[in-house]
Amino acid sequence: MLGSTPDTAKCESKFSTAILIADAVAASKGTSCRWLDGGDGTATDLNSGLQWALKTDDGSVHDKDNSYTWNTTAGGTTPNGTVFTGYLGTLNGGVSADGVTTTGCFAGHCDWRLPTVEELRGILDAQYPDCTTIPCTTIPGFIRPGFTDFYWSSSTYVATDNAWSVSFYDGYPEIHGKTTADFVRGVRTDS
Repeated sequence: MLGSTPDTAKCESKFSTAILIADAVAASKGTSCRWLDGGDGTATDLNSGLQWALKTDDGSVHDKDNSYTWNTTAGGTTPNGTVFTGYLGTLNGGVSADGVTTTGCFAGHCDWRLPTVEELRGILDAQYPDCTTIPCTTIPGFIRPGFTDFYWSSSTYVATDNAWSVSFYDGYPEIHGKTTADFVRGVRTDS
């Protein structure tokens, strides 16, 4: 009613009830209210606001079977491996004809990056050792690359020639040498 004080507690209660109903309906259909499929090879995590590049099985840079290195030299610390030059380089490799508008970046965005270890673990349904489903995620269209499915994070381990990877098989984080070939998933802040 115009001029009256809003009842925020009542509003929050109705909202919480609506979310519970939506989650129940989604669960009964085998889907998740957590993810918004962008229809362009991306999905946005409504819990975090992060937009994730989806994997494919088509031989492109998004193919589930492609693995990438973090660094090119054993013991090296520079982010110059194929995850940066090949994968992210392709996603962010836009061009500009007029110096004003950039085109050609994946899903219309040129700010794709590797997720932190916390962001990557955040899209898992449960943390190790509590993962009871394989894969441990409900991200749309998840296509499992194989038995060992570690994904690179941008988080460097204390020994800087190593970085954290996360398994989507069991949710377990692990330290890998940066010349190891792991899988990768691009992320950006959806705004």
